[in-house]
Amino acid sequence: MLPFLGTTAEQEPGCVTSGANRGWLRGADLPMAECHGGLAFRFLQTADADLTITGSGDLVHKNSAVGNSVIFGSAGEKIGSQALVECIYTAEGTLKWIVSNLGGTTATVV
Repeated sequence: MLPFLGTTAEQEPGCVTSGANRGWLRGADLPMAECHGGLAFRFLQTADADLTITGSGDLVHKNSAVGNSVIFGSAGEKIGSQALVECIYTAEGTLKWIVSNLGGTTATVV
């Protein structure tokens, strides 16, 4: 697997990305323009910092179908936060980023 070196638009799909002692993972922006059915990223936080996944009203997670951000930031739960983010069709011609909590940590949708 390749290390994460830039934005998700530059990342090879399907790679595991890790934010060990780096600030870049705090703002993982998902490019809707690059979204196509089946595109997926898995994010893993290895530092004691928030893991924030940012979209633009196109994130689906935890009782929200129009989230702008999903934040894994509860004290004592940051290290080991994991999320699988997949671009899927939710209706004909409508793509959304589906955020799945793999780490069992508390997430906040805004």
